[in-house]
Amino acid sequence: MVSDQTSPKSQVALALDTREQADRLLQRLSVDSTLSRERMAAAGKRDALRRITGTSAMDRAIGSLNDMITDLDELIADLEARVAAHEGERSGAKVLQTAT
Repeated sequence: MVSDQTSPKSQVALALDTREQADRLLQRLSVDSTLSRERMAAAGKRDALRRITGTSAMDRAIGSLNDMITDLDELIADLEARVAAHEGERSGAKVLQTAT
């Protein structure tokens, strides 16, 4: 969790960095999932979990990561709105100080 003491801009940067890491992980999981399926097929094996539930452990991990990325996107949008509001408040305060 991000500390309340961290500036809003720092929180956005951290969230964006985390989002990029999640994207890289998603790409790796997708490649690894494909390779795993190919290896199992070449060995004549079937994924027991996929056979029973319809999804493999890798499919579930990819789905969970996609959900987390969606949550991160929402967090980033919220943080960016907070930064814009914060900068607007500071800008308004400067205008008031200049006017007085």
